[in-house]
Amino acid sequence: MVRLAALAALAATPLIAEPVSSHGGKLAHFLTQRAEFAASGKRVVIDRYCDSACLVFLSLPNACAMPGTVLGLHAAANKSALGGLIYANRLPDGMREFWLRRFLDEPSPRKVYRIKAEDAARRGWDVRICVE
Repeated sequence: MVRLAALAALAATPLIAEPVSSHGGKLAHFLTQRAEFAASGKRVVIDRYCDSACLVFLSLPNACAMPGTVLGLHAAANKSALGGLIYANRLPDGMREFWLRRFLDEPSPRKVYRIKAEDAARRGWDVRICVE
């Protein structure tokens, strides 16, 4: 029931001017942009690929991933435990737990785990798939 209400709210939210595709970057930049997206109330559409810090957008209630979008997770380049926890706490449920188990203590950010958005949703991760 909650999922249906979330989908209905998502469908009623207008699209942002351009879909988001990103191979990631500095977490601070993405957290600032995430706050701007959250404040705007506009729909955030992840399209084609979303790696690394880009994944923080997926936990927004007004965000969805287009079918076929590939998501990429890896260990943090910044090895501070606090940085890793700040990042993990902005990931969608399910993905967060996976990242903490697999990557929190991983020494190399070069190993990237890729998964299609639909497979992440089927796995039970809180990744919403865009319906239109």
